Amino acid sequence: MNTRVTDMLGVLIAIFAATAVVVSVPIYGLRLALKYSVTSLALEIRLLGLTMCRVQLSDIESVEVVPFAALVLISPSFRKDLFFSQHWNAYRSRVVAIKRRSGLIRRITISPADPEQFSKLIREAVLTSAERVV
Repeated sequence: MNTRVTDMLGVLIAIFAATAVVVSVPIYGLRLALKYSVTSLALEIRLLGLTMCRVQLSDIESVEVVPFAALVLISPSFRKDLFFSQHWNAYRSRVVAIKRRSGLIRRITISPADPEQFSKLIREAVLTSAERVV
């Protein structure tokens, strides 16, 4: 085989491998770095132990579980309402979409290990906090 073709093939393989690493490490690595918790007053999102976002439970309007594909622009199941949202999520097949009552950006997406269970936990906490206020 021609050395020029071999060199070109090697460069293409290296570029593909580097792209795969650059894309996959942050997406999957965020699974370990992002933590979510629900307190009696707020949903807290932490990155490496630092609180990056706190959403008051009284400010949460709705919570739903959506497929990750709903966040991807080229996906047939893409949702425009989730495009302009705060994405505090890593790749998981399903994510939790939260709609707030106030703020410039009212949507937040998070990716807990068990989206269905975590969304249920948030809904229950929102109802409990609303009962305390009344």
